[in-house]
Amino acid sequence: MNGPHRRAPVPAPQPALTALAATPVLGVNLANTTLLRLDQGGGLAPGNKHFKLSANLDRARQLGVSRLVSFGGAWSNHLHALAAVGAEQGFATVGIVRGDDGVAPTAMLADARRWGMHIVNVSRTQYRDRHDPAYLNRLRARFAPCLLIPEGGANPEGARGCMAIADLLKARPHTARHILLPVGT
Repeated sequence: MNGPHRRAPVPAPQPALTALAATPVLGVNLANTTLLRLDQGGGLAPGNKHFKLSANLDRARQLGVSRLVSFGGAWSNHLHALAAVGAEQGFATVGIVRGDDGVAPTAMLADARRWGMHIVNVSRTQYRDRHDPAYLNRLRARFAPCLLIPEGGANPEGARGCMAIADLLKARPHTARHILLPVGT
């Protein structure tokens, strides 16, 4: 079996373009409005998740590491996507999860476990240390060799991966005069 750093990168999803109806919303006619639906066509890593993870996986391949470690809550879409893409690409995954170990796993964490993610529950107090260099060094030592990915993929690699969303827009035949972006947590 090939090591994870030898596998081809996951191809970018092909999200749908959806034309909105001519029904006015807040007094604005949306007849000439098209949505780029990142939630469509992303498989198990929908929305911006694929994009935030793609450059991180490339970085892991460059480093030759086969384990990805990241952070999230019990309902984390990020950990869910990381587990799915990690399993698909041959990476071991570890989720540092905020909250109590005694609580029944959510559907998101049940999926993540099914895809092979090792779940490590930590207290809310310990979870706050996720930016502390000493804590991160302890995690690196515990799960070495690994790539630590911040919660939500919020790092330069995640931002670089999201730049591919603009490429999707450029490749589509349209004449957009305005681009509006939603903001999530």
